[in-house]
Amino acid sequence: MIDTAQGCISHVVMRSFLDRGFTHFTGVPCSLLKGLFRILEDKEFPARYLPAPREDSAVGVASGLTLAGARTAVLMQNSGLGYCLNVLTSFTLIYDVHLPLVVSWRGHDGNDAVEHDVIGRQ
Repeated sequence: MIDTAQGCISHVVMRSFLDRGFTHFTGVPCSLLKGLFRILEDKEFPARYLPAPREDSAVGVASGLTLAGARTAVLMQNSGLGYCLNVLTSFTLIYDVHLPLVVSWRGHDGNDAVEHDVIGRQ
């Protein structure tokens, strides 16, 4: 299913997660992470993908799964990271819940939608 011989960075990233025992993924799709989301949405993908309506919801779901014993990762764009600050500081930090976040960097080069320019420069 995930052939790293293809040389596709998305395949390498997902293979690395699977090799480390990750069983669940959640997040809000981003065009910069479309390769990862295509893999996650494939019916043959050996881990569970739970799409989220918002990034803070994804972090909440991932936190619950992690506390229940699953290895879970969250994918989002950088503007969604702002939505997550409260849940990251008031829950995951306080209760020591470790979650890898894969965050795209929208707006970093000024060639993106205007709403990504401000956070992208940071």
